[in-house]
Amino acid sequence: MQTYFTVGGDIFFVENYTLETDFAALDGPGANRWLNSFQEMADTAFADSGDRCRLLGNLLVLERYIHTIQQGLRTTGGQISRGTQSAIDQLWAYLEGRAVPADFAEFANNLYACLLAYDVGENLTEEQEAFQQQYFGKIDYLRAGENTAAVWAFCLLLQLVAIEGGRLDYQEFRSCKQVDFVGIEDMLNLFDDTCIELTGTSCPSDRGGDILRAMEAGHLTPLYRQIVAHIQGDLHTALAAQPEQYGALREAYQEMAILPEEYAVQMLEY
Repeated sequence: MQTYFTVGGDIFFVENYTLETDFAALDGPGANRWLNSFQEMADTAFADSGDRCRLLGNLLVLERYIHTIQQGLRTTGGQISRGTQSAIDQLWAYLEGRAVPADFAEFANNLYACLLAYDVGENLTEEQEAFQQQYFGKIDYLRAGENTAAVWAFCLLLQLVAIEGGRLDYQEFRSCKQVDFVGIEDMLNLFDDTCIELTGTSCPSDRGGDILRAMEAGHLTPLYRQIVAHIQGDLHTALAAQPEQYGALREAYQEMAILPEEYAVQMLEY
């Protein structure tokens, strides 16, 4: 499907991409346009779906990403933080009808406070400091490749609280009307840089033009195309799933990864 625009009387056609688009068949500029349109495409695909379906789409991809992190951490005896794992557990509990946002509103707000303390040095109350020690221990632990997953999970929790009109300590979530797909897009952006390193894609310098060309080349690699294919497949699985399948899907996806295992340790370095 194409749309067109005119410039000086000349007609230019633009491809309208969807989640069904064969990403592996796109050239460099086409892949960039697909990635830049990701959130819009996801919203279109889920336009007739409720927040639980949208949440499931996020969780299937998030489980892949977390499993890859766990694979990398296990080589050094590490594991993801209790805070991130608890956030993911709460999201599944909501999805399966075992929790409502009021059950985790305080938890979600405290998690976000810890994130701000880690990212921008926000001060914590005594209660929040105790919470941080309980769920994260040393806050620099998140530097082991976990931060993207943590932000993703925390924001989903707060989106659910906002949608239900629950307690919110942070203004940026008050206008939230539905679960979004920002976390998946953030993960894709992370892999822009990571795949350059993992695939040995040439990047002659750290100048903007060289980096952009390297990213575009990285999008054409089998590794990046596989990541996108996983996401496309997972979102389609979410769209087709019935509530009685949610538990089985979680169990299955805890064994799936976003990258082949041989890349798991390297991914944590970037």
